[in-house]
Amino acid sequence: MDPLANANPLTGNERGIISLLYSCPFSEPTNNCVLYHIRKVIKSDYEKIIGSIEKDEIIEILAAHKKCFIDREKNNVELIKKKFNKLHPEIAYLQWTDKVNVGFLTSGLKKRKWIKLQSEFARLFNNTNINHKVHCNMQYIYEIAYLLFRLKEENFFYTVNSKGYFNIIEQHILDYSEHSLSKNTLKYISSKICRMPAKYHVIIKEVEEIINELTNISNNY
Repeated sequence: MDPLANANPLTGNERGIISLLYSCPFSEPTNNCVLYHIRKVIKSDYEKIIGSIEKDEIIEILAAHKKCFIDREKNNVELIKKKFNKLHPEIAYLQWTDKVNVGFLTSGLKKRKWIKLQSEFARLFNNTNINHKVHCNMQYIYEIAYLLFRLKEENFFYTVNSKGYFNIIEQHILDYSEHSLSKNTLKYISSKICRMPAKYHVIIKEVEEIINELTNISNNY
C-alpha cells in the first residue's frame, strides 16, 4: 500500500516553501537568508541523486519533460481557441502555427524593408481585432502577396472561421499613406506569379529563400 495514498495535499504555502528551499527567486541569496543553511544541507542530497543518474538517462528525462511541456502548452492553446470559437463564431482570423516563432519571419521582412513595424505584422496572426492595421511597403506588394501564399502552403498559418485568408489579410493591410488594398489584390498577384514563374523568377527565388530559412529553423526548433 502506498504510504502517501492518504496524505493530505500540499497547501499553496507549503509548495512555496519547497520552491524556496531549492533556490532563491533572485538567484543569489543574501548571507542572512533564513533558509541559507537548510539549502546547504539539502544541496548535498539532490547532488547525490543527480550523481546516481546516468548521463543518458538525464538527457532522456529532460527530453521527456520538454515534450510534456510542449504537449501541455499545445493542448492549452487548442482549448482556448475552441472556447473562443464557440463564443465568437463570426470572427475570422489567422492562426500562426508553432512551427517557428513569428519573430524570425518579421525580422527578415523588416530587414528587407517590406514592412514598417515587426510588431504590426506579427499581430496579423493570432489576433481577432478586426481594426488592427499592418503597414506594408507597396513597392514590395508582389513579394508580400507571394510570401503569404507560400506561408499558407507550407502550413505556417491557417485560417479560423473562414477559408479566404487573403480576404482576412486585406482587411488589415495599408500602405504608408494609410490607403487600403482593393479587394482580391493579393489573390490576383499571387495567382499571376504562379501562372508566370519565368517572368517573376526573382520574386519567387527571394520568397523561397525566406521559406527555406523558416523551415530550417523549424527543423531545429
